[in-house]
Amino acid sequence: MLWIWKRRWKNERSLTLKNMTTHGFIGTGVIGTMLMNRFKGKTIISSNKPETNPEVIKQSDIVYLCVRPQHLEDVYQDLQGNLEGKLLVTAIAAVECASYYKQLGDIPLIRITPSLTNIIHGSILAHSGVFVTLANRAQMYNRLARIATLYEVSEKEMDAYAHLSSCSPAVIAAFVREYIRSVNGIDEKKGTDIMVDALLNTALLLKQDGYKIIDQVCTREGISRVGADFVSTFPMQSLSDALHERMQYVKERFG
Repeated sequence: MLWIWKRRWKNERSLTLKNMTTHGFIGTGVIGTMLMNRFKGKTIISSNKPETNPEVIKQSDIVYLCVRPQHLEDVYQDLQGNLEGKLLVTAIAAVECASYYKQLGDIPLIRITPSLTNIIHGSILAHSGVFVTLANRAQMYNRLARIATLYEVSEKEMDAYAHLSSCSPAVIAAFVREYIRSVNGIDEKKGTDIMVDALLNTALLLKQDGYKIIDQVCTREGISRVGADFVSTFPMQSLSDALHERMQYVKERFG
């Protein structure tokens, strides 16, 4: 049976970790830039070009990998032999700890799955490798918990939960857009405002009361019931299968 351990690290523990102050980011795309912007008050350096990677790694105490999986092989060359006394935090999807250990040795490693929603808050998945100290783990988790709700998951569960935390914002946004466009005779801007307001408050009710909101809104043979029943019969498994298939492709090719 699989278990997920959810814990919110609210308070900074009394840890003073020597030489854990400079945060270096390899990759400054959407996720890398978002994390840098959210880590306010920290010493941050970054690299968005291969030739600047070695210097960022050298100067950093915590190295964050935010590159695409297809660029990881080149980054490995910059990291090899240069991580002594450092913590590696990777935001690269689907590539498991074993791949990093194979290329880089027995390094302290934390895998995270951020989401674009972390711009506001959202959730971050985290998994600590076997060589991470309790002190480093607590420090990193405390930092992440300041910008998002932190969920610690086992590595074998990480891909599945990533579908919900990281992929779902785009899937939900696409559904909302197409739902609005399917309604004839409305102003799209006003329709978007109304739909987003409904979505925000539905999320709050879901968190408070769960799925009973469906039966509270839907009357027997009513209009809302038709919509809910349509969604219930939609081949949602096909979506999950497609996401899983893509994860496996990335894992097999780059992991």
